[in-house]
Amino acid sequence: MILHPSELHRKDALESIQRRGTSPSPQLHVTLNQLLRLLHVDFRLPVLLDDEASSFLGIHRRCALAAEKQKFPLLHSGANGSWNMKKTHRLQHLHAHLSSLLNPFDWENNPGIDAYEKILLAFEREHGGTLPVLLPKHVLSALEASKTIPFHFAHLDGIIILDHAPEFTELERAILVSLGRFIPIHQLINPGSFRLGHHGAFLVDEYPCDQSSLPSWVPEHTVWIPDGDAWKSPIGLEKDTKFTRIAVDDRVQIVNSTVELITQYRRHSSGRVLVID
Repeated sequence: MILHPSELHRKDALESIQRRGTSPSPQLHVTLNQLLRLLHVDFRLPVLLDDEASSFLGIHRRCALAAEKQKFPLLHSGANGSWNMKKTHRLQHLHAHLSSLLNPFDWENNPGIDAYEKILLAFEREHGGTLPVLLPKHVLSALEASKTIPFHFAHLDGIIILDHAPEFTELERAILVSLGRFIPIHQLINPGSFRLGHHGAFLVDEYPCDQSSLPSWVPEHTVWIPDGDAWKSPIGLEKDTKFTRIAVDDRVQIVNSTVELITQYRRHSSGRVLVID
């Protein structure tokens, strides 16, 4: 199984493989979100609930009742009227950011995120489903409690994680490490300084493989060892890659300048262009 950094990367990779005359299996090319959905099915977790207005209204009503019982003392004292939807929205957004941590409640001046999560759990039990924001936490709990390999992964030799941006959350990293108890995981990452942003995301801080230590289940290939910090990949050397910086007088000129550069390029080449905004 190949784990792609984004859905756009996944689709582009599948199209590239198809152009070479091979028919890849889309089920073996997934993103992290799709991998979570597979684990959700394998562990037979309650069906995913929609993030609809009706769900929010039900959660808001529970928050209002909790506020009356002083569950959110830093947000609501009762002196300035009743609990309103704006405060529920604030809790919702804050919880969405903190839910990616393994210990989201262990911090000073917690406004009641732990009480809010109890409300979400009660809402899930009432409706017999799983809220998307809590799915990673439920998957991790099921993985850690499991003693057998999940069904969708039982026939695999391993998982290859392609280079990701260095932004794995604590919860995502814990899920992949826990999954690694059942199936080997191999990462392809860019070399270079992690501090400077050259390095890709990694699950375990360990020395990279060389040719002799490459796992037997990984397709045979030459392990590339970069030479110094100012490295270029073999493809970059083959294409004589160059970096060019163009200065503009005002940021509003960036879009028009980019369009003009692409237009000029397409007049002389049929290659593909990736624009990173």
